[in-house]
Formats: sequence, C-alpha cells, structure tokens
Amino acid sequence: MQLLERSEIKFKPGSKFQYCNSNYILLALLCEKMYKTNFQAILQKQIFTPLQMDNSFLFTSYSPEIIKGYSKTNLQPIEYNWYTYGDGGINASLQDMQKWSTFLLSQNSYWHDIMNPPAEFRKFNYSWGWMLDENIYHLGGDPGFGSLILVQPKNDKSLIMLSNLNDSWKLMREIAKAKS
Repeated sequence: MQLLERSEIKFKPGSKFQYCNSNYILLALLCEKMYKTNFQAILQKQIFTPLQMDNSFLFTSYSPEIIKGYSKTNLQPIEYNWYTYGDGGINASLQDMQKWSTFLLSQNSYWHDIMNPPAEFRKFNYSWGWMLDENIYHLGGDPGFGSLILVQPKNDKSLIMLSNLNDSWKLMREIAKAKS
C-alpha cells in the first residue's frame, strides 16, 4: 500500500489504457475484506474446488517444492521474492489450466461478462483482465516465469503456454498476436 500511495497518476482515468498489476492487488485485498478470509481460501472456494483444479494454489511465500525460474542469459535460477497476489501468484498444473480453459469456453456468465465489457473498456479491447480481439488472452510474467492462455471462441479452442525461463512472455506475446 505504501508503494501505491507514493505512485503518481500517469494520465486521466478513462483517457488511455495501461495494464496495471496494482489494481489487481487492491482487488484481492478488497475481496479478503468482503469475504472475511484470505485470498487463497476465496480462490479455493470460488474457482479451484468447483472446477476440480486440485493442483492449483496461491503462491504467497517461498517453498523449496516450487519449481524455480531461470535466467535466459546464464540459465541460473532467479530468486523470486515478490509475494504479492491478486496480480499473479497462482500456480497451476497444465491439467488444471486445461480445466480453466474448458470453463472459459463453456460460455457461462463469467464468459458473458468478459465478452461484454463496460463501454469505457471496449475502446481499449480489454475486459476483466483479458485482452480482446477475435480471441481473448492473458499474458503473465514474473522473474523467471511466463504464461499465456489464449482462447479462440470461434474455434472452441485454447492455447496454454507455461515456462520457467525469464522473459519467455515476450515470445508468448508474439504468439498471441500471430494467433489473433
């Protein structure tokens, strides 16, 4: 919160779009206040358990059991100590990501909300954390890690990429653009 308090607004809200992780950190904190429990418990109850995502969890502190991320330049492990959540920190197996993808393709009410964003977001091709064009996608990247989930509703297909190599999200961004 202290970091956010020191941050300056870069442009008038609604005039431009720039993805900002801080907003999702705040959203997670608001959810914790509203539900009166921690964010992991919220994810477990609202997403992981209903979708039977048994190998998914929120990464909030160091564990030697977690796969390490590596530097592309020297292939050395990268120390990861950004234990924020809401903006990321979800660890999921490829099988669990497939369950999430199947849920997204099921045309449920969440899908409806993504595909019909509030008017002020439409001009930015952005909705509820997803970039929109004829596909929807979300890229993620932390030191030593990258991820992409791209959903093609017209083809009823999705593409999921997970990597433990630093800056791999840059290549994934190019793949997402090529698939769009």
